[in-house]
Amino acid sequence: MREKRSEGSADPGLKILSGLFEGGFSETCSILCALLDAQLIFREPGLSLEQFSPLWNLYYPDCSLDGRIQLLCSMGLVQTSPESIYTVPSELCLTLAQEMEKFLAKQTIRLPKGDLTIGKLLDDFSSYYWNGPDVDPPAGSKAVEAWGGRGLFSSNRTHYVLIRPHPIRLSAHEEAYLLLLCNLPEAVSKVSAGLFVKSRPMRQRVALFDPEQGHRFNLTRSEVFVHFERFLKRAYGIRLEPDPALTQGLLDVGLLSFGTG
Repeated sequence: MREKRSEGSADPGLKILSGLFEGGFSETCSILCALLDAQLIFREPGLSLEQFSPLWNLYYPDCSLDGRIQLLCSMGLVQTSPESIYTVPSELCLTLAQEMEKFLAKQTIRLPKGDLTIGKLLDDFSSYYWNGPDVDPPAGSKAVEAWGGRGLFSSNRTHYVLIRPHPIRLSAHEEAYLLLLCNLPEAVSKVSAGLFVKSRPMRQRVALFDPEQGHRFNLTRSEVFVHFERFLKRAYGIRLEPDPALTQGLLDVGLLSFGTG
């Protein structure tokens, strides 16, 4: 995902997009992240409006999803099919992902040892994973391409650690493990917990980490995610605890129990 473009060849929509980002329009970022994930990671034909619910309304209760997508369509960054399936035009996918990656990496999180860009956090984790004295990657491990984050191939699986501040669509990949670095306000945690409780594939292959609040959703068996959690604690003093909403949801349906005696 390092496609180069000559100066002066940037799509006009991308120039407008840069202005939107500078204005703090996270709604635009969230929509494009979801569409690019669908096309570049999940290899899906696109997304319908219904697939953004219910998390869109929790993150952006005062913003019309349809209105924001129509704006992106008018900019040429999103297109719709006769079946009302939305996609990023294929000729723009890699270039747009590259622009988005720059924006995501600059996002700052507040940690016990000070503010830090998420891009620097992931750079530090990569160094820790490959060179740290406490990590011994299995034979055959390697870095793989991942837009908006890092990808590691280990133990015959791909493990993605991705920057997704407001993940408005949660879904399990058929093969890969996904860890999303994101914001988990209480309302989002409750709804996300319900999705995890209902979906075994999500429990097995999806993790959500909120380093600022110190909460995590992680029931996977990904050793990469275990190393990432250890890295956060050792390098930045972040101790992640299971999100209370997920713990309660698992208890309510009998998927988790606290033994006595």
